[in-house]
Amino acid sequence: MPVKGIINARIFTAAGDIFSNGCILWNPEGKILYVGEKRDLASDIEVQDVRGAWVVPGFIDAHTHLGIQESAVGDAGNDLCETGGSAVTPGMRAIDGIHFEDEAFNDALHSGVTTVMVLPGSSNVISGCGAIIKTAGKTCGERIVETVAGMKCAMGEMPKNEGKMRGRMPVTRMGTAYLLRRTLFETRNYLMNKEKNHLSEFNLDMEAMVPVLEKKMPLRVHAFRSDDIYTAIRIAREFQIKIIIEHGLEAYKVKELLKEDHIPVLFGTGLNWKYSNETKETTFSHVKELMDAGVEVSMITDHGCTPIQYLPLCAAMLTRAGISWEDALKTITIHPARALGLEGRIGSLEVGKDADISIFEHDPLAIGSGAVQVFIKGVQVW
Repeated sequence: MPVKGIINARIFTAAGDIFSNGCILWNPEGKILYVGEKRDLASDIEVQDVRGAWVVPGFIDAHTHLGIQESAVGDAGNDLCETGGSAVTPGMRAIDGIHFEDEAFNDALHSGVTTVMVLPGSSNVISGCGAIIKTAGKTCGERIVETVAGMKCAMGEMPKNEGKMRGRMPVTRMGTAYLLRRTLFETRNYLMNKEKNHLSEFNLDMEAMVPVLEKKMPLRVHAFRSDDIYTAIRIAREFQIKIIIEHGLEAYKVKELLKEDHIPVLFGTGLNWKYSNETKETTFSHVKELMDAGVEVSMITDHGCTPIQYLPLCAAMLTRAGISWEDALKTITIHPARALGLEGRIGSLEVGKDADISIFEHDPLAIGSGAVQVFIKGVQVW
């Protein structure tokens, strides 16, 4: 198979470079070989002239429920969270509930989204592991980037409300923190016994939590309010684990702590109405406060709270809050790539990375823009 590419493009790499008459080439394995201004090419390279189109990295949504909260099928496609028993279910895996034919994946492609993190819901204190997948590919296996890629945890109203409805813990924020802390203590003891060959039996939930304690996998903490975010930071320091703040509508109130501990914020969804006490601080201006303080922010849709196709609109709204277009682009490209630990593979158009490329006739953050072509690992999928 020959080397392929595109020419005569306005390329925004999300890595600091902009090429007004650019060229991207990739090899048969779908890895980028060249990004830069147009140059003379060998005759056997297959190139497409995109005639001044805007070319950006494939967009990334680092917090969705695609495939486990399916579009247009109602309850039959709702596999968000296992709430019938314990509030602590770390052994659950989102990958086991994803329907790869959910029509929302096509909606994602239409807006240039090529990679998503699919997470369990937030009704449990610990709901299970998320998965990272591409939005298109020949087979399900080909689309999976990481089967297990982050442990979902929730603070605040959702686990409390579920506890009250089920007649079990937690029914307070204290109870939520207690269950999280107890699970981390139990995992620590389990790991110590495992290392000493003193285990009486294999424990699937403890095994799932071990990578969190070993800092090999972050705890993805659903937290809107500043008090919940602060509790998550305290527990992270106590157990010396890595965390990511999901939603973070009041994260600006503790921005110094987030900066100090290098904790990223996945913000959103900013397009939702202020439906509860936890969401009354929904405003894009808080993203600017976080970014000005040096906190790395990614925009998320939390699909299906906000449909996946509005991810570029979430980034576009940041420009109204005073954030530059280039920095807004980074919140749906290189920033979420870093939050997912995949900055060496996706998130920007650079040599050696996946040829995940979205092409627009006009500004991709403009309301009327839709992707005219999308490539995943060099294969045209839209």
